[in-house]
Amino acid sequence: LWQRRLVEQADAVIIPSAFAGERLRELGAPLPSERLHVLAPPVRLVGAASASASASGASGASDGSYALVVSRLAPEKGVDVAIDACRIAGLPLVVAGDGPEREALRERARDADVRFVGRVDDAELARLRAGAAIALAPSRSAETFGLAAAEAMAMGLPVAASRVGALPELVDEEGLVPAGDAEALAAAITRLAGDREAGERGSERVGAMCAPEAVS
Repeated sequence: LWQRRLVEQADAVIIPSAFAGERLRELGAPLPSERLHVLAPPVRLVGAASASASASGASGASDGSYALVVSRLAPEKGVDVAIDACRIAGLPLVVAGDGPEREALRERARDADVRFVGRVDDAELARLRAGAAIALAPSRSAETFGLAAAEAMAMGLPVAASRVGALPELVDEEGLVPAGDAEALAAAITRLAGDREAGERGSERVGAMCAPEAVS
């Protein structure tokens, strides 16, 4: 009740995406459109060339040798779909993150070229992104923003993502696929992996939405 009253009395309500506002309205939150303001989380741009220069041994998005998923290992995140899609596309997959599905996903990936690296710090995550050909956001659930996708785009990585939640507000149409569809995700991987121009378009898009100066 007190949270509802705070919302009712606020002059402005900040949300990370238009989808987040729609979902709140569906849940009955009193949110008049004139008081809603979409403000994405700040994400600092790091071009692919700069990232690869600063990350030892990394070669940059256009020369990357694997797909990358950065996610909690839970059913709603669709990491199993990424494993199947990369198997179909013939591209190795690196999975950064941990969670309750870890062992089940390892079992699923036994006959695939998948490397699980667990939770990593920011420096290692930057190195992994700098060495990837594409980042994947295969969520089954409706993300209210999609920070992992935005951070990959900020480094110049092309991104393939599920068409759910707020991800279509962030990712270009060419990178969107139906949630849970490994065949469609594999086709997007084949189409976009190592595509420098797609990475640059994504960097420009996330810069316009999320650069610190754009959201300050």
